[in-house]
Amino acid sequence: MTSNFEYIKEQFPDVFAAAQEAEENAYRKPITSAIYSRQAMELLINWVYQVDHEYEIPYQNTLVAKIRGDAFSRDVPPSIIRELDFIRKTGNNAIHARKASPDAVMASLKYLFHWTQYATRLYTELEHPRTFDETLIPKKKSVKESIIEVTGLRDKLKKEIENQKALEKKVEENDQLKSKLDNLQAELAKIKQANKHIPIPEPDISEDKTRKLFIDADLIAAGWDLDEPNVKEYEVHNMPKSVNPSGKGYIDYVLWDDDGLPLAVVEAKRMSISVKKGKNQAELYANCLEENFGRRPIIFYTNGKITYIWDDEFGTPRLIYGMYTKKELQRLISRRTLRKDIRKEKIDLDIANRYYQELAFKRVTEAFVMNEPGSNQLVQNKRKALLVMATGTGKTRTASGLSIFIAYYRT
Repeated sequence: MTSNFEYIKEQFPDVFAAAQEAEENAYRKPITSAIYSRQAMELLINWVYQVDHEYEIPYQNTLVAKIRGDAFSRDVPPSIIRELDFIRKTGNNAIHARKASPDAVMASLKYLFHWTQYATRLYTELEHPRTFDETLIPKKKSVKESIIEVTGLRDKLKKEIENQKALEKKVEENDQLKSKLDNLQAELAKIKQANKHIPIPEPDISEDKTRKLFIDADLIAAGWDLDEPNVKEYEVHNMPKSVNPSGKGYIDYVLWDDDGLPLAVVEAKRMSISVKKGKNQAELYANCLEENFGRRPIIFYTNGKITYIWDDEFGTPRLIYGMYTKKELQRLISRRTLRKDIRKEKIDLDIANRYYQELAFKRVTEAFVMNEPGSNQLVQNKRKALLVMATGTGKTRTASGLSIFIAYYRT
């Protein structure tokens, strides 16, 4: 056997071709390898969506929308979903940031192998190898990959995906081909039903690997250069003695502003640990940075699959689905001093001027902010508000007025 993906060569030739390219280029052209891993993964996901009648193509026919589709993410084990998302992010980072670490490239190949195993085990009767064999990957000397080369590859593979989607549409529109697809779907549904009980082990990933793979990928996707000085393992010396008698601590990540002040601190935990266990430690690190630099950073704590953001000078922690860019963090920091009291802002009565509409505006703004007990400092109250209005009372005008008002307030 010359490839870990040899077993899918006959049934999935296009997926095999992309996977083989990913293996061939793992050491020689890591950026190219990461892009091909993403391509192979997407081709197989598209096939699954076509042959499995339980999965509906999402309104936005994109890779991320398919991975996070309700039915798909419900059926596919969480570990596989995480790995698919990792391959997607690593491929995107390779395309847009032209970055792909050796660890990330090898992880993408292993995760692609897990995905092909899962899909073939569920939908086919193919025999597949049990383990990924790194010795099959040719160790070639790395070469520099130019922007033109990476851009050309991106455009070429994008065209392949578009051709695949066009072919799927043609099948749907052709009665004879549609009949064949219906028969295939019925046949594969039986195979899936027989195989879906097979358990998928949930791997335990160390904190170091969680950081190197999953969290690094999120930060790179948000435009952060992790090779900059003082970003990783930033040392502080003013931790509470009760936590560490030496007063020393190492912050997993510090995201810096252009003025040399901290914008955010990121606390990482291993994937098997509850993300909330990082909250207190992240707060202590934020205290240290505030004491050293005079600015309190935004707090992130994550275990690679779940991430929370917390601006503890204004709001409460909330779940997010990706790291913030430098501009987004700068905006959050600037709002601390520029934020106005939305409850005191004037309403445009040309849009909605009935007395109960004005009252609705008032109640919504009161729901969003409040004064911190014992001070005049504004703090977040709630992030959502619900208005219940009868027919004919101007719900559309009220909603339009609120949208314009809040959008203006947030700028």
